[in-house]
Amino acid sequence: MQRKRFWPLVAITVTSIMWGLSFLSIKVSVAVLPPMTLALSRFLMASLLLIIVLKWREPQTRLNRKDFPLMISAGVIGVTAYFYFENNGVKLTSASAASIIPAHGNRAAAAELLSKGR
Repeated sequence: MQRKRFWPLVAITVTSIMWGLSFLSIKVSVAVLPPMTLALSRFLMASLLLIIVLKWREPQTRLNRKDFPLMISAGVIGVTAYFYFENNGVKLTSASAASIIPAHGNRAAAAELLSKGR
């Protein structure tokens, strides 16, 4: 296998494994926390981590105030709605059943990557 294609395939594989484990962790967590509380806590932790990484890697970078409404809208519509349905769906079914539909996106990306070399 060409070295150029090896690392993207490793990244897709690791992403698929982490994605699959996230459904399992959601299934375990929604037994203790309400679905939206779980989503909020996950995104608060991720946001804090990403802010720290941003300040460390690019200390001069600042967010433009005019971008805030767009960012908030995207977060509410895209992220909040998606994870509301995902967390509630995992609560109502098995983690493996809930992971089947979004998992096909990674397979499509891998197939596209593999077909580029031919």
